[in-house]
Amino acid sequence: MTAAHLPDGDNIVRYVGGSKIREDNRIDGSAFCRRIDEDGLSVNWLEFFSGLAKQRQVAEVRRLIHLRSLGTTAVFAELNVSDVKQQLRDELPDVYVINTPQPADDVFPQPDPSHCEIMGLPPAAAEDVALIIGDMIAKRVKVIHTAVP
Repeated sequence: MTAAHLPDGDNIVRYVGGSKIREDNRIDGSAFCRRIDEDGLSVNWLEFFSGLAKQRQVAEVRRLIHLRSLGTTAVFAELNVSDVKQQLRDELPDVYVINTPQPADDVFPQPDPSHCEIMGLPPAAAEDVALIIGDMIAKRVKVIHTAVP
């Protein structure tokens, strides 16, 4: 089965730990660096929960995200799919976002159908390039939502 590309007008959130939040409350670009052992950068699709108000969409992500716990100083950084692609188009013209639902397992009893990945990003091993790209993505953060209400 082929993963579905997210529409350009839709929005995604990235879980960002408190250590990646600068003193001026902006997100550090390193929060958007893909790990070497991952195919894409993990995010969640807000419009998967269509019909819900924004805060309720974020609450659904909080409920389903596959993390052992959410940090008390962590946030969800909201991005628009088109904004990310436009920001990176000169450096990475083939960046796209796909829906990659996570199934339930022994650790996480709830599946996460809103899970997605930003594909086409350089791995963190390409440190200089990855950090520049991460900084470019960080500039496109629209809204910051608290991870723990």
